[in-house]
Amino acid sequence: MTTTPYELTYPRPRRSLVPAWALQWATWLLVVTVIVGPFIPLVYASIRDRPLYEAGGVLTVQPYREIFGDSAFWHAWGNTLVFAALTTVIAVVGGALVAILCTRTDLAGRRAFGRVILLPILLPSLGMVLGWIVVWGPGGYLTSMFSDRLHLPTLAI
Repeated sequence: MTTTPYELTYPRPRRSLVPAWALQWATWLLVVTVIVGPFIPLVYASIRDRPLYEAGGVLTVQPYREIFGDSAFWHAWGNTLVFAALTTVIAVVGGALVAILCTRTDLAGRRAFGRVILLPILLPSLGMVLGWIVVWGPGGYLTSMFSDRLHLPTLAI
């Protein structure tokens, strides 16, 4: 019995009309333009001393001096950082616990529980924002509870 050598044949690489690097650069350029583009008029308007629709005007950084010199701004900035840090820690720990409960345990109704957990992603953002305003707004339920019943100051967020 003799053996016949078999040669592996690979499919010929397809030639594209546009090289891959050109497509990647075009994609990056589009993404940067769409994301950064709207900020350019905002930054320009923020350093003018009058609105964009009025003629004339001088470039100035006086509004930034006023904001960064205000102690209320720095107080709100600190509250925002604390809120962001606490929210991140709670979300990561809570997400890890839910992930473990839904995948590693034999919890009754874990499939339904996993689907219910996805509801905040599926709900429109506007509904979530309105809910936050009702709860945490100036006349919100929890804001009034903290300020009226517990005599705690409201946060400047």
